[in-house]
Amino acid sequence: MRSLILLSLLSLLVLPSCTAVGIATGAAATTGVAAAREGGIRTTLTDVKIAALIQDAWFKYDLETFSKLGVTVTQGRALVTAV
Repeated sequence: MRSLILLSLLSLLVLPSCTAVGIATGAAATTGVAAAREGGIRTTLTDVKIAALIQDAWFKYDLETFSKLGVTVTQGRALVTAV
C-alpha cells in the first residue's frame, strides 16, 4: 500500500502537464507542428480561425448541433464530420 501511494505521488511530480513547463512544452510542440505543415504557421492560424468561426456559428445556432458535428480545416477547406 505504501509503495502505491509513493508511486502516485511520484507520478504527480513527473507529469508536468499542468505546470508552466508543461504548458510551454505544449506550446512549443504546437508551434513546431504548425511550422511543419504545408502552408506554414500563417496558413495554420487561418485554418484554426476558420474552424473556430464555424464551431461558434454551430454553438450559437444549437448546442446539440455543436456537440454532434466536427470540423477539420486544412488550407482553407473545411471537412464537416458527424460525431
